[in-house]
Amino acid sequence: MDPLKKAETFIDKVLTPRRVARSRDSAALRARATGVRKDADLALKELKAGGIDSRLLDKFAAERSKARAKLAADSRRKLIAASTAAADRLRNIPPIVFPFEPMDTVIDQVTFIRTFADQGTILESNIAPQDNWARYEVKSNSDAWDGTGRLSFFILWKNPKDSATVMTPKPNLIINAHLSCDADWAGVASWFGMEETAGGTVSLRTTVWGMDSSVKSVVFQQDDLSAVGVNGGFFGDDSGKSIEFNETLGCSGVVVPPQTYVLIEVEVLSTWHATGNASAHFDAQSGSHRIDLPQIILSTDDLAPPAPPIALSVGVDRSTTPATVVFIWSGANGALVDFYQNGVSIGNATNDGALTRQFAPGTYTFRVCEKASAVCSADVTVTV
Repeated sequence: MDPLKKAETFIDKVLTPRRVARSRDSAALRARATGVRKDADLALKELKAGGIDSRLLDKFAAERSKARAKLAADSRRKLIAASTAAADRLRNIPPIVFPFEPMDTVIDQVTFIRTFADQGTILESNIAPQDNWARYEVKSNSDAWDGTGRLSFFILWKNPKDSATVMTPKPNLIINAHLSCDADWAGVASWFGMEETAGGTVSLRTTVWGMDSSVKSVVFQQDDLSAVGVNGGFFGDDSGKSIEFNETLGCSGVVVPPQTYVLIEVEVLSTWHATGNASAHFDAQSGSHRIDLPQIILSTDDLAPPAPPIALSVGVDRSTTPATVVFIWSGANGALVDFYQNGVSIGNATNDGALTRQFAPGTYTFRVCEKASAVCSADVTVTV
């Protein structure tokens, strides 16, 4: 199968089912809302019976919340207007790049940019050398209590060597975005714990996916990049943070067999929760806000071959005539071991870890193996 088609099929058949948005129990949500309203009505009746006019207090809370919302909207407009300057700053920040190794490769064009159902919207995207980006946003849903957003950059890479290699991905990620949440006023109802809440986090994750059983998929989770949270309380509340991020992410190495493809996913992961009239919003699309992956640095190191199961050392005692060759070994199983000289069997010996024999002058290559087995030491060459 064509590698690109194989990667697309892997995303559709393996990754997409894992990223299905959490199902929502509409009946349970309606029942909860009904219960909250009943609790609030009972509480208001008790206040009224005690001589407190909750309607005036709620009117006051609504008016103050409207003023708060106007200030938040003004601040948001200023923030969007300032996003162009933020984009310029990010472009001029040299990323923190790990020291280049002789086998480093720079990949400056991604293969795919994806999101998943109910996990954010890509408004616009681009794939080109040094110009891979997406305008993306996630908004909370009024019929859910929490959710997840995922924006993923995928890079398909093949180990071109005829031997296994340790591949370490180092993505250069740039984020110009804003994370915000808003919780509506609850007025008198907040006195009884019936207040709106909202919160959100943004984190980063790099995953190397093995598209077959020859590569073990490995996930590298970064710490939270940003987080906000509010409780609406009496008057309502809002909170927001700008995200200006330009760094090269660090990861661990992954063993990739020879001539094998892997799929590298660089993911901006956002999670949110919101109750009632609260909301959460991760905005990477307004103004000059967007998310870029201009390049990913791949470091590759040849995988060292495994040590032989049997360790053999060979010494020469020249005080005898002819000279005595001393064999010392460990790691062999069984009662007997086989000895080979220049690739030819010269008999066996008790597996007690030591043996001496005399040899005529010359250069010899020795090897010791478990009896009648291919489990052997490395070849050792000595001159007698």
